[in-house]
Amino acid sequence: MKEGQKGIYWISGESKEAVMNSPMLEIFRQRGIEVLFLTDPIDEYCFQQLNEYEDHKLICNTKENCEIDETEEEKKEYDELKGKLEPMMTKIKDLIGKECEKCILSKRLVVTPCVIVTGEFGYTANFQRLMNAQALRDNTMASYMQAKKTFEINGKHPVIIKIIEMLEKDETDKNAKEMLSMLWDTALLSSGFTLTNPAAFSARINRMVAVALDVSNQLEELPPIVEPESPKITEEGDATESADLSKFDDVD
Repeated sequence: MKEGQKGIYWISGESKEAVMNSPMLEIFRQRGIEVLFLTDPIDEYCFQQLNEYEDHKLICNTKENCEIDETEEEKKEYDELKGKLEPMMTKIKDLIGKECEKCILSKRLVVTPCVIVTGEFGYTANFQRLMNAQALRDNTMASYMQAKKTFEINGKHPVIIKIIEMLEKDETDKNAKEMLSMLWDTALLSSGFTLTNPAAFSARINRMVAVALDVSNQLEELPPIVEPESPKITEEGDATESADLSKFDDVD
């Protein structure tokens, strides 16, 4: 540990490569702070119960309570930027939707525009992945297991600055909303979560490629996608199904 460091930082993931490439580590790489890599599934279960070691607090890099030592100048700069962007935070949260718990200004990001972190007492993205992979998991508990996601933005990043400028001019700007949705989806992936709607994400990527290649106007000429019809269940079919199920009811 570096001299004067107050906590022991840790990050969990599916593999060493997954955690090494995490944007959550940017500020720690820049400052030369060591971080524990937890890549074994049992580690995640153990660290849910461990809070400190020899008077050093154990701090998860992917949670909202990740405290980083700052100079007085850095604290002042952060507070000024936070005060400036505060009115936009609620607006960004509303534009992303109910999946986003809140939007906050990040201290850990250097080159990445945004990440998604979880609450101090909630599950990490990796722990949620492990729980969802359990063969005998209780699906009725799924809603309680879902981590509350906080959108953490890098207020100095050119992309974030541009989107905020667009929203300040017009809060209903469709392009700004589209870009925020794209940032949210990419942040989900880079932060270790699973996309809730991969098809919508693919559609946004395709539109962005079309715009970059200046062929977006030709998309309207393409034939529409025909959605498959859902199979119709007749009353006779329902009766047959009920009869078949009743056979199993007789077996104890």
